[in-house]
Amino acid sequence: MSNKAKDNLIDSKKPLAQLTREQEFEQILEQFKLEIFEQLGSDESYPITEKCFILDVAEDGFIYGNEAWPINHKMLFSHLKALYLENVESRKDVVAFSKEQGGMGKARAHASYFFKVVEELQRKLPRNDIISANVMQRNYVLIIDEINRGNISKIFGELITLIEPSKRLGHSDSEAIEVTLPYSGDKFSVPDNLYIIGTMNTADRSLALMDTALRRRFDFIEMMPDYNVLHNEEGSSFKVESDGFEIDLARLLETMNKRIAALYDREHQLGHAFLMPVVKAIAAGDDEKALHELKSCFQNKIIPLLAEYFFEDWQKIRLVVGDNQKPEAYQLINQSDVDYEVLFGDTEDVGDVADEVQDFRLIKSDSERWTDPLTYIGIYSAGSLTFSNQDEG
Repeated sequence: MSNKAKDNLIDSKKPLAQLTREQEFEQILEQFKLEIFEQLGSDESYPITEKCFILDVAEDGFIYGNEAWPINHKMLFSHLKALYLENVESRKDVVAFSKEQGGMGKARAHASYFFKVVEELQRKLPRNDIISANVMQRNYVLIIDEINRGNISKIFGELITLIEPSKRLGHSDSEAIEVTLPYSGDKFSVPDNLYIIGTMNTADRSLALMDTALRRRFDFIEMMPDYNVLHNEEGSSFKVESDGFEIDLARLLETMNKRIAALYDREHQLGHAFLMPVVKAIAAGDDEKALHELKSCFQNKIIPLLAEYFFEDWQKIRLVVGDNQKPEAYQLINQSDVDYEVLFGDTEDVGDVADEVQDFRLIKSDSERWTDPLTYIGIYSAGSLTFSNQDEG
C-alpha cells in the first residue's frame, strides 16, 4: 500500500508527458476503476455492451458477465494492458494479438468485450490532450479494524515512527525518514498520501495500555450513535408498523441511550448499527420482517449487552428498557419478591438479608411480548400504555 501511494506521489510531481505508455495505462485504469466503483456503489452494473456488464472489480481484473451466462468471467488487467500498449483499434486486432501471445483464449473468445473496454480506456485520455496534464495525486487508505485489540508492536514494529506526519515522504517540513527493512534490505518510507484509520469500540478500556503510543500519531475522533440514519430522506423517523401501532426507531434508541448515559456513562451508548437490519426491512416495505428483526435485535444483542454492561444488575436494565414505567403486560423483565421464609424456613440465620430482595426473570424467548409493538413503544412512551391498559380494564 505504501509503495502504491509512493509511486502515485512521485508521478504526480512530474508532467504526464514524461510518463511511459505503461504509466499512462495505469493512471487511466485507476480512473476507470473509480468510475466503475461509483456505479457499482449505486447498485448498477457497468455496461460493456448491451448484453455484457462489469459486475465487480477484483485485485487483478474485472469480473464480467450476464444473468443468462452460467458463470462469470474475469478480464485480467495484464491482458488489457497488453492490448492497450499495442494500440488495438478493432476486434480483429484483439483476436490477432491474442493468437500471437498465446494464453489469452478468453480474450480471443470474448474479443468484442475486451475491445470495448480497451476502446473506453483509450477514450478516457486521448494522446493529443495530455501534454500539459499532470498525474492526479490520489489518497490511499489503510483501515485497521479493532486496532486496540492488536499487538501494536507487531502491527507497526519499528515503522511506527514513519507514520508521524513530519516523518513522511512528501511532507512540507522535509523531515522524511527512510529505513532499511531488516529482512529484505529494501529501503522503505511512508508517503504523505497514505492515510491509516484505526477503529475501536469507545466502551473498550483496553485502549489505556497503548494510549501513549498511538495518541501522538493519531487523531482521536469520537463516533457517537448517528440518529440521522434512522430517518428517511424526508427527515421522518423510520417506524415499524404493527397492529395499528408505530414503533419510532429513533426515539427508541435515543431514549435508551439517555438512560444508559445517566446510569453508566456516555461511552457505553448503543450504536445505531444494531437497528440497521430493521431499517433495511422497513425500506423494503416488509413490516413483518422489520418487527422480527427488532425482536431478534433485543433478544440476541441489546439485552445481553446491557446484562454485560451492568453486571447482571437487572434492576438497572429494567430502568433502561422502561419496564419500571410499563404495565406488567408489556415488561421484558419480570420482577417479584423473594419469599425467604419459603426458601429457608423461619430462621434467624437469614437475618436482614431477606429484606426487600427481588427476583428478576427475563421473559421467555417465545413470549408474545417480543412481537407486541407496545412492548417497544413503552420504552419511550410509557404513558400511552397506561392509558391503553386502563382502557382494557
